[in-house]
Amino acid sequence: MLQHRFLLVAYPAQGHINPSLQFAKRLINTTGAHVTFITSLSAHHRIGNGSIPDGLTYAPFSDGYDNRFKPGDNIDHYLSELLRHGAQAITDLVVSSANEGHPYTCLVYTILLPWAADVALELHLPNVLLWIQPATVFDIYYYYFNGYKDLIRDNTSSGTNDALPCSIELPVGPLIPTTFLDSKDASDKSFGGDLLQKSKDSPYLEWLNLKPEGSVIYVSFGSICVLEKAQMEEIAKGLLDCGRPFLWVIRDKVDKKGEDNEVKEKEEMLSCREELEELGKIVPWCSQVEVLSSLSLGCFVTHCGWNSSLESLASGVPVLAFPQWMNQGTNAKLIEDAWKT
Repeated sequence: MLQHRFLLVAYPAQGHINPSLQFAKRLINTTGAHVTFITSLSAHHRIGNGSIPDGLTYAPFSDGYDNRFKPGDNIDHYLSELLRHGAQAITDLVVSSANEGHPYTCLVYTILLPWAADVALELHLPNVLLWIQPATVFDIYYYYFNGYKDLIRDNTSSGTNDALPCSIELPVGPLIPTTFLDSKDASDKSFGGDLLQKSKDSPYLEWLNLKPEGSVIYVSFGSICVLEKAQMEEIAKGLLDCGRPFLWVIRDKVDKKGEDNEVKEKEEMLSCREELEELGKIVPWCSQVEVLSSLSLGCFVTHCGWNSSLESLASGVPVLAFPQWMNQGTNAKLIEDAWKT
């Protein structure tokens, strides 16, 4: 019997890596396929060293930004290098595997990588887009490119981009570790792709589990969103006024080129940090699915990224929506008007 072999190409960001790895595990467990996971070295270096399921291999490539893209780097140059090196890495893998007698049968790629489909077409390899945003957003894109561009453009302030490659939807989610979803696989407890360093010296899970049921406010704005200092101060004031215990993820800053980072760090320090730490806990990163599954959680203050939205829904945690960009406004509307969570 033919074993299907998939190339899975993921954009090197946390919100892409997590669902892509979960999708890879689903493919392996349900079809017996082999999956080769392709992303940049910068992301691969930071993927957790947990157990790798049989049938999954990694094929990282250098995009010239092996220490990761930093604020101040040229985004256009970064994306062009990602395209150039990524396309070559895919071509080399497909050709070498075919020459060795075990060709790939399909290429799967996440959003922001439309060039991966072009490479697959050149290599006569079937390809599929893994859509990691809500189907509602997919539909908006579809209608934008099929007769309703002016209507949609006139009723949104965020615009859109020319990146929708297909019009067929096949549901495969939610792409969440099954321990926190349907418990069908007790060993599937994490995504295995945390690109940010968890807090090592802060036993936040133990702290959480000692709090009364439904008492803790969890605050996190994902792996990319950066709030202004004034916004952070207002959130801090709200937490203090509320008086409830909280867990707040405040990511460590990535150094910008040419800045005095010690001075910058002092400028960005919250004015009431000591008071905050008496009431709650501040960590640079955490295992969100574990936090959301804690009985002590009372609500989740979130940017409404799609992964966070699905995880809160699966965990049954009420949400306070604070969307920032891209699909997050639509996600917030689904949370408020459709799911009413």
